[in-house]
Amino acid sequence: MEDYEFRVEGELHAVGTEQDSIYFRSDTPGESTWKGISFQFSTDLSEISYADIQNTSSYAVYSYYANPITITHSSFHDCNSTVLFFDDTFSQVTLSYLSIVESNGSHGGIQGNSTVLSMDNIMIQGTGGGYGVYYLGNYELFMDNVYVENFERGLVINSSNNFANTINNSRFTSNGHGVSLNNGRAVLDNCEIDNNDYGIRAEGNNNTLTIHNSQIYNSNDGIYVIGGNDHLTINTTDIYSNSNRGIYIDRNESSSTSSLHMDGSTVYDNGNEGIKLYIWDNYEIDYSLISTNIYDNNGHGFYNEAKGLTGVSLCHT
Repeated sequence: MEDYEFRVEGELHAVGTEQDSIYFRSDTPGESTWKGISFQFSTDLSEISYADIQNTSSYAVYSYYANPITITHSSFHDCNSTVLFFDDTFSQVTLSYLSIVESNGSHGGIQGNSTVLSMDNIMIQGTGGGYGVYYLGNYELFMDNVYVENFERGLVINSSNNFANTINNSRFTSNGHGVSLNNGRAVLDNCEIDNNDYGIRAEGNNNTLTIHNSQIYNSNDGIYVIGGNDHLTINTTDIYSNSNRGIYIDRNESSSTSSLHMDGSTVYDNGNEGIKLYIWDNYEIDYSLISTNIYDNNGHGFYNEAKGLTGVSLCHT
């Protein structure tokens, strides 16, 4: 079989069972000799269930200007590009109970561009490069019980701040950046972010990050924010045992608004400062720490280093 793709311009219903799965694979064992399944201008709901998809030379599943797609109870491995890529799809994509192994090393597990993307109960494993989940565009991302391990970036939210982008009950471990924001918005609840170079890294401008009931530990910096006009809210969250700082906020020169609000959280046992603020020429800055315990850090518990600073409101209890 030559390097063909399975293109869907109508609708596809590939529905197996747990006892009788559907296999999409190369006709030559171990070789990548087909281009996967492509939904382009599909006409109605398509679904893939209880499938095993492997040995693709391109994406395992790709969509472009497609109608809704649902993929459940399936596994993907030995694919030579981003495994699932939903590009300018402009409709609902639902992913549930999937196992994804990204073996190329430089691509990704799941990418959504301008797509309403919902995923739950998914394991995504990499080999040190690429990204686990990459989300771009002003639609909405929802993740629940998603495990992402061993990528350069575990979760990337880029230029997506019209909606909350909700991540619940998920774990990001052993990545370069566990969670990465660039002009993005995210709400994390009951998440575990551990053993990354950076637990959470927000860069660029206009990031809005809310964290509830989570643990961030065993990384270099637990949370690192560099840029301006960023707003960080942390509630009932533990940030601990990071080798450098628990939280490091490095504001760009002349950024106009910034805020950090913490309530009911703990920051402890970090290798340097618990919380470090490094601020240049900011205005309308609001930092508040309420019922937040900061202790047993090897540097300052709370260190505010500022130059040309005006309009600051700082409250901590």
